[in-house]
Amino acid sequence: MDVCVQLQHSVDRSRREPIPASWGASPALSEAQSLGALVGAIRRLDGRSDRVLVELLDGDARGDPRAVAVIVTALLPLVLARCRRDRDRVDDYVAELALVIATVDVGALRRSRRRAGGVLLDRAWDEVRRPVRRPAPIVPVDPADLGRRQRDMGSSVEDDAVARVTMAEVQAAVGRAAVERPWVVPAWNTAVELAERAHRDPVEARRWKYVREVLRRHVLPDVAA
Repeated sequence: MDVCVQLQHSVDRSRREPIPASWGASPALSEAQSLGALVGAIRRLDGRSDRVLVELLDGDARGDPRAVAVIVTALLPLVLARCRRDRDRVDDYVAELALVIATVDVGALRRSRRRAGGVLLDRAWDEVRRPVRRPAPIVPVDPADLGRRQRDMGSSVEDDAVARVTMAEVQAAVGRAAVERPWVVPAWNTAVELAERAHRDPVEARRWKYVREVLRRHVLPDVAA
């Protein structure tokens, strides 16, 4: 629950702050007038909650760590209820929820007949409770280990050298991005886990799409720079 506590404290410190001007001036957000009011609006899980979530997910606020923190904090009571306050599972749930928030198809969310908050929670929960992901305690993966794969007989020394340089750049970019966007770490670890699988089931294919989108948005631009 350490992640939850950090998020809660972060939002609590800024609860009275006005909605950032960079998020735009949509009616859904301007009605709230403060970040704390946004949290309260999302927690209602009603029509207004849907409008606020869609605006945060599809408007100028998308990609802003503060917007992710607001959404996760708003949904935190339901996260705790589902996990029955199991510390490890809560932290896993929060990490998955952040991934879903960062990569959700807002068009599909708009078309859904369900409440937007419920859709986000259910998609993240589907991943948390998959037993195949919990055969043993999760251990962070060093991206440098990817360079220890058996060499393809068709690869050259030059190819291997370029791959190692690129991996080092990506590893450094993940570390830099994680300072303000901590959810890129579980995204990277998941990408490492799934990268070598020749055959992915539908759930794994969806996770693969999620994490690639997170890394594409928040890590690869830093590598290109």
